[in-house]
Amino acid sequence: MVTSIYKSIKAFLQDRPLKNGTMIKGKYEIVETLGMGSYGITYLVRDTRQQNKLYVLKQTKPSRRKDEKSKLSYHYETNILGTLNHPAIPKIHENFFFKDDFYFTMEFINGNTFEDLIFHKGKTYTENEAFQILQQLLVIVKYIHNENIVHRDLRIPNIIVVKNQLHLIDFGLARYIGDKPTVHAERLSDYMIEKQLKREVTFQSDFYSLGHFLLFLLYSDYTPSSKVERSWEEELPISKFSKEILRKMLQIKEPYHHIDELIHAVNHRLKIFDNNM
Repeated sequence: MVTSIYKSIKAFLQDRPLKNGTMIKGKYEIVETLGMGSYGITYLVRDTRQQNKLYVLKQTKPSRRKDEKSKLSYHYETNILGTLNHPAIPKIHENFFFKDDFYFTMEFINGNTFEDLIFHKGKTYTENEAFQILQQLLVIVKYIHNENIVHRDLRIPNIIVVKNQLHLIDFGLARYIGDKPTVHAERLSDYMIEKQLKREVTFQSDFYSLGHFLLFLLYSDYTPSSKVERSWEEELPISKFSKEILRKMLQIKEPYHHIDELIHAVNHRLKIFDNNM
């Protein structure tokens, strides 16, 4: 017990974000800390040798310097980002080792996440708007799937809007089809069923996450009429066709096997709406 507390305190002290103004590799000046995950700390930096151009810099946590899992996650993310070339996905700029830690920099996408828009700016989306957003997002996900990559973290903080165009970030959990779900041999069966569905290295795991993303958009426009807890199918006043798509995305019914099936269903759903207008 005492050892566990000591390790937690030590990790907390080691993993304090670097101060604003700190220079990395003699050229990257930290502007602000953007966030902290299980294995890394993310910063907004300016490249002082490149007319102060802004980048996102990711640092492996100092407390995990000797953690093989952390090193493998770093190399996995940088390798996958290095293979992708799409305007909606940040391009990796540089990866390097500096003062005992692994770092990499990538393109800075300057926009609002759906988490910001819904929870901080009060943005709401109608049923049709939600499906139009999903339609645009599926184009990006199809590109990734065509590269045999599963993102596995398609959540509202990882999808950014810039001038009505969507961008997808954070490939820290991405894997190639055929890879193990984890960088070590832990069993997915040790996790709760929802996490298993999100972390499987299958295209269906991305469809499952997109189903939850779609629910966030749909609930943004929902006002509860009762204090009684009900399922989304009972609460959301959406069309039967929309519910059918969600059931398949969330694997309540036989799931979609390929992204083209999902794209076809979403396009058909939007066409029906347009014809009824």
